[in-house]
Amino acid sequence: GLFVKKKSYTTFAAIHLGSEMISMQIVEYRNMNKVKVIEQCNHRVKLGEETFKNKIIPFSMVSEICELLQGYKRLMSEYGVEECSVQATTAVREALNQVFLLDQIYIKTGLKVKVVDMPQEKYTAIRQTLRSEGINGKDYGMLLMDISSGGLGITFVDDEKIKYQQNFHVGIIRIKESFNRNQRNGMQFNLALTEFLASTMGPVREALKDANIR
Repeated sequence: GLFVKKKSYTTFAAIHLGSEMISMQIVEYRNMNKVKVIEQCNHRVKLGEETFKNKIIPFSMVSEICELLQGYKRLMSEYGVEECSVQATTAVREALNQVFLLDQIYIKTGLKVKVVDMPQEKYTAIRQTLRSEGINGKDYGMLLMDISSGGLGITFVDDEKIKYQQNFHVGIIRIKESFNRNQRNGMQFNLALTEFLASTMGPVREALKDANIR
């Protein structure tokens, strides 16, 4: 009989439903060190602006997202994707009609969306990166900042454990909303922004004043 060579890599698709963008990466990987990106798509979707204003993702946008994901599904089958992960962050997590959106996506594309919170998963990824750089944080604490269009996440890690975690909804979109267009164009904007952020950070300073952070 013919000897069929087994494919030595897996084709994997990662889809992210973010506050400003819906994106997909298709990769081939043999192991964690051998990863090759073979396709990358980004589509701007004003998901965050809608959600942060009205706490609801409008029906028209739900349809738009489903159509986009149907297109991604077609691409996935063209590339012979075997495994797929779809994750959503802040904007979807905060939408009151989150369940409706996820149901619609599942009905129309068969994709199951996982809504993730910042801490654990990103922390694990960050740890691996730091270790590979030789930073172990053994004798001192580390402060991790997660800055996105949806918000600001602060995580204090000491002795390999998350000791403090705080998420602030002061993402770029929200800040834009707090100041009208006139104010945003004024020279005072940077000053106002600095004060706005300083007042937000007050409680964090207070909570971590005795922490040994390098």
